[in-house]
Amino acid sequence: LSETLKRVRTSFAIVRENIPAIADLETAALDFLPLLSAILAQEQRIAAMRPVLLNFDTVPAGSSCIVWSAKYPLAEAIRCLIRNSIDASPPGAGVTVGYKFAKGLAELSIRNKTLHLNEKTGFLRELLDKRSEKEISGTALANKVALNLGGELNYSILENNVVETTLSIPAVAAQA
Repeated sequence: LSETLKRVRTSFAIVRENIPAIADLETAALDFLPLLSAILAQEQRIAAMRPVLLNFDTVPAGSSCIVWSAKYPLAEAIRCLIRNSIDASPPGAGVTVGYKFAKGLAELSIRNKTLHLNEKTGFLRELLDKRSEKEISGTALANKVALNLGGELNYSILENNVVETTLSIPAVAAQA
């Protein structure tokens, strides 16, 4: 566990140092589903240590897409959002990651039950405020990456203390 934490801190420190330069990084066409699958495989180990169940919704056929981005910041933003959800979930709970491509957007949704949901409006306001905080958190990083890609990061509260995090970024259909 301590080695994992060291790797995460080092990785996050590198991203934090480079935040002002995210828009200047070399971008490329990235196939979104393999990128997401690789991240989920890595995060399974973190979830198991909590223990939290990390699930991936079935991807609809024909929903593969290409996003135009620098790989590292996008991957780190997704990783941070998944990890935030794992950390906010009680042991034994589930975190469900969903994906869809529609109307020119790749939409990643992460749903988790949280213990921290006392007053719905106050909790949601706190999440929304973290998107723009000056000290870089995983939420602020994900929001900055989303905005740089022409997308957005949103939160909503569903029934039974479930928080849904949605990252939407422009994409085009992958060639079959």
